[in-house]
Amino acid sequence: MNPIVVAVFALTCLAGTACTNHYKDNFQASNSAVLSASKGSKPLIVDVVVLPKSVHKMAAEERAKSNTLLGESRFQTSDSVAESDLTTFAREIGSDLALSTKKFVESKQQLVTHERLLRSVTRGTVNGKPVSWVTETWVPYPVMETVTVYEYWATFFRKGTAPKILP
Repeated sequence: MNPIVVAVFALTCLAGTACTNHYKDNFQASNSAVLSASKGSKPLIVDVVVLPKSVHKMAAEERAKSNTLLGESRFQTSDSVAESDLTTFAREIGSDLALSTKKFVESKQQLVTHERLLRSVTRGTVNGKPVSWVTETWVPYPVMETVTVYEYWATFFRKGTAPKILP
C-alpha cells in the first residue's frame, strides 16, 4: 500500500473520523442484560441476519421471545461503514446474534472537505554550503460532491432466554 495513503488513514483515525464505529456510538441498551452479557464470555462467531427494513421490527420481536435482547443501534450516515464494525461491536457487548438492515435514504450534493499534501522545497546555505529541505503540509480544500445517505439499523441479542427478573 502507498505510504502516503497509510499516513492519511492513520491521521484520519487519530482525528476520529474514519475509525468511528457508528454501531457503538449509537447503541441504546435494552436494560442491564447488556452489562451481564458484556461481562460474560465473548462470542467467537456472531450470526448476522440481513433483513429488509419492513420486517426488521417484527423479526426482532420474534427473536426476543427466545433470546436476550441487548439493545439496538440506529443511525443515518454518508460515511463508509465497514461490515466488520457490526461484528466487532457485537462481540464487545457479548452479542452472538445481530439483525441488520441497511436502507437507502437519499443522494444529495454536499460540501466535503478533502486534504491535499503540499510540498515545498527551500534552498539556502549553511556555513557557505548549499542545503535544501522539504516541508510537507496537509491543506484542506472543499469540494461539492454527491453523497449517498443510508440508514443503518442493528438489533443485538444474546442467544438463549434471560432469566426473568422478579419485581
